[in-house]
Amino acid sequence: MAESVARVLGATPVITSASHVTETLAVDLLGREFGWELEADSVAVTRASAAVVNGDPVGIYQGAGETDWWPIDSPLPGNLTIYDSLESLGDSACSAALLVTDEIYPFAIEREKTQQAFAAKYLVLYRPCSLVAGMGCRRGVPTAELEQLLVDTFENNNLSLMSLNCIATAELKQDEPGLLALAEKYGVPLVCYSGDELNAVFSPAVVGGCGLTSDAKEEEINVQGLTPSEKAHSLLGIWGVSEPAAILASGSNFLLLPKHKGARATVAVARKKF
Repeated sequence: MAESVARVLGATPVITSASHVTETLAVDLLGREFGWELEADSVAVTRASAAVVNGDPVGIYQGAGETDWWPIDSPLPGNLTIYDSLESLGDSACSAALLVTDEIYPFAIEREKTQQAFAAKYLVLYRPCSLVAGMGCRRGVPTAELEQLLVDTFENNNLSLMSLNCIATAELKQDEPGLLALAEKYGVPLVCYSGDELNAVFSPAVVGGCGLTSDAKEEEINVQGLTPSEKAHSLLGIWGVSEPAAILASGSNFLLLPKHKGARATVAVARKKF
């Protein structure tokens, strides 16, 4: 904005942002246009920013989220390297590491060596809006019960709720108070699908394998690993809600987490395809 105003006035803009002046990556702004949330202490952000500006080696690993965070027609600054695994970034000589991930703790237990390697680097995490929670529930389930199921499912599977993109469900649940309140609390949309759309996710092979009869149409989506419910189909005419809703809202063809049942609700998780 300062440069635009300066051009109109014929003035000289004084830009105090080093990353802007040197046309490099701004650590504190990466992914902001996509809604990514920054998760790091201020010291790590400051040190990583200094490393980027000063030309020190900085590594980037991305496990989820949008991939067009850097202009395609502009080469990445020479001191920035994109790594295809956490292990390779951990083994590198980079002084700072920028991780785009929807995992609460990106280092699995078996990666103890990698874990130790990152202890010597300034670590900055970015939480992309990459996870879709498909949810189904009985009528009138309180928000607190739905939230507990959502929180427990994410935490037990090392998934960050900071990366929640939306809550997906069936159209017949579009006015469900608990789901509406839950979506509002987390600042995400409640996305709803018709029974035909949900049923189209189940292939004849999946439904037939359970000894059931499929009424799926020719335009069905071929997704494996789904668990159709004969009870839900007999009552509502829908083979399932949480799993197919997560698939449809994510644009993926597989589930990150299959259906998990609570006392009166279910949740399934898929990673959004960008």
